[in-house]
Amino acid sequence: MLSTVSVSPSGFTYRSFRDNLAQHMSQQEVSALQALGEDFFVLVDEIAWSLFETRQKDHLLLELSSQEFLWETQVFVNRFLRNCVDNPRELPLFCRELRDSLVNDEFQDHFEALLEQSYQEHFYLPESESTLLV
Repeated sequence: MLSTVSVSPSGFTYRSFRDNLAQHMSQQEVSALQALGEDFFVLVDEIAWSLFETRQKDHLLLELSSQEFLWETQVFVNRFLRNCVDNPRELPLFCRELRDSLVNDEFQDHFEALLEQSYQEHFYLPESESTLLV
């Protein structure tokens, strides 16, 4: 699991979703989000970091700094996970089951395909006309 804040050899400082939320919300609002469960925050951090590592050059196309791109990626994963359930109360259980299911290679491949499609739709640049980020 990723630490809350860590520095890579390149000097990039990784901030967890919770840490980034604390920069954008009050402490009371961040505390209220604990109801989403630990699995939710672990998934946001792990999935966002994976996307960040594999899509490092996208931040240049989006004209974002690395830190801004990480935050936008975390926000995207947050929305992606929330959109997977019909009722917000289902999110903690969904995230627990998703973490358990991601150990299955076939399931992980299917999940990554859905995530990739959603990523493309989320980060589509209208000024690039019909071109999606690749």
